[in-house]
Amino acid sequence: MTPEEHWNWTSQVSNECVEIEILELIKLAASGKKVVVDTNIPPDVLREISSYNRVAILLCDPPDICATRFFDRDDPDKKFMMDQIKKCTNPEATLENFNSWALYHPPVEIDWEHTGFFTYTRSDFDTDTREEMLSVLAKHFGLEEEK
Repeated sequence: MTPEEHWNWTSQVSNECVEIEILELIKLAASGKKVVVDTNIPPDVLREISSYNRVAILLCDPPDICATRFFDRDDPDKKFMMDQIKKCTNPEATLENFNSWALYHPPVEIDWEHTGFFTYTRSDFDTDTREEMLSVLAKHFGLEEEK
């Protein structure tokens, strides 16, 4: 797929999943436990069903970090994807095409930083830590331990 075709396909799939995700969130929340989810629910829908203190949007700067360091994580899913790419007839071209999807910016794109929700931007990928990010998120969600 071209980057535009891939964007259109993933956007369509994401839109189809919104109702299912909302139903699953309702079921999970009914258990009384805290729920953290990486979701496809767009900001305009989130505004209708949630509030500022219950949503965090994670960003990275530069935005192309998704393409340039996607496979740098110790993650079984990423390893599996890279193994499949290496099995292709032309792994370099396949990887280049995969990265072009991550770098594609559609003509109309959500300005995530200005949705009205809390945002956290990672920009130092060598010295900042997951612990720092989790601490900021815990504070935002009111999950900090009492001292």
